[in-house]
Amino acid sequence: MVSYTCGWIGGYELILILVVVLLLFGGRKLPELARGIGKGIRDFRKATEENDLAKDIKDVASEINEVKKSVTSEIKEVKKDVENLNPKNAFNVKDTTAQEKKPEKKPEKESEKEK
Repeated sequence: MVSYTCGWIGGYELILILVVVLLLFGGRKLPELARGIGKGIRDFRKATEENDLAKDIKDVASEINEVKKSVTSEIKEVKKDVENLNPKNAFNVKDTTAQEKKPEKKPEKESEKEK
């Protein structure tokens, strides 16, 4: 009985592949190829396992929060300036209704009038 499992390489197939690779590239090139493949796998794992992306996102978020704080403080200052800007105060215009009303003199006593 012969049973095959799909997609798995058995011992004989692996040995056959190694022999073909040895014949194609020679004994001198195999260590270089193995180092290159190992370095590539190592770099790939390092890139996927490190949390550099998370650190970068946190750094960018903190910078955005700093900019947001500075912008909101500037907006608050501008709002204060706008609230303090009163047209009467801006042009030094006094209330004319207060000036027109002069206090009336009270009638003097009759005795003082006769003198």
